[in-house]
Amino acid sequence: MSADMDLSTLIARAREAGLSELTIDAAEQGHADAQCCLGQCYMTGDGIEEDLGQALTWLRKAVEQGHADAQYGMGVSYVRGDGVTQDSVQALTWLRKAAEQGHASAQFKLGVCCRDGFGILQNYEDAYRWFLKASVGLTGEAKARCDKAKSDLERDHLTQSLVCLIYKSAAADE
Repeated sequence: MSADMDLSTLIARAREAGLSELTIDAAEQGHADAQCCLGQCYMTGDGIEEDLGQALTWLRKAVEQGHADAQYGMGVSYVRGDGVTQDSVQALTWLRKAAEQGHASAQFKLGVCCRDGFGILQNYEDAYRWFLKASVGLTGEAKARCDKAKSDLERDHLTQSLVCLIYKSAAADE
């Protein structure tokens, strides 16, 4: 599906798929939350048939408005190659935009990219900084994964003095 598909076609397909009229109407009126919601529904097949092209089209509309969840979704799509060609530059661009808005999952994913050297030079200090930021906003299993990644870096790659320095720097940034 083309990213340039006109809005009326997108709306018609969303209605055919049985999505909520309120969500569709809000998306049609340009509400980024609703556009992101439709994109996520199409991405996961939640209540409708999965359609990565539709998902990315709706996410792009929300991304154009600076929507952090949509930016995160776009970043993950480019990391995985879901509906787009895998592209580390695009992935990092969108993940960074969302992370800088405080999106905890994007901060974690960006930390993983720094740790693993996905699209950028491997940098354990930057990875640790992103994990540190993410751990504040994550809960449950996601927080546990983040805390484990952080402690693995502490154990395997960072000195205790550097960890203290990073903590102090993060506290000063807040």
